[in-house]
Amino acid sequence: MTPITAPDTDAKRAYNIAHRSVRNVIERLNGVLKTRFRCLLKHRVLHYSPPVAAKIVNSCAVLHNMCILHGDQALIDDVPEDEYVQDEHDQQQLQNGHERYQGEQVRTRIVRMYFN
Repeated sequence: MTPITAPDTDAKRAYNIAHRSVRNVIERLNGVLKTRFRCLLKHRVLHYSPPVAAKIVNSCAVLHNMCILHGDQALIDDVPEDEYVQDEHDQQQLQNGHERYQGEQVRTRIVRMYFN
């Protein structure tokens, strides 16, 4: 999901605020996982299909939580900020054509359902 450019309603502004908040949490989580599991840093490109990549990230999250459960807090507080802040270049890489249109339609439904 992406933020709405130039939101012109309270609902769209509320969506952008929620989006920014969730994005910060996710970027922090990505930084923690990349610090613990260096394989996630490799070339910053998707080497697997999205479903397989999702399983890999889920597995890393489960293993990370198991480490915390068993008292291994290593690296959690030592994540450098540049590990979890997304590059502007990454942010600009949006789909074109039909996929982008579909994504915008989903975002519009989310705004209507949860922010009106």
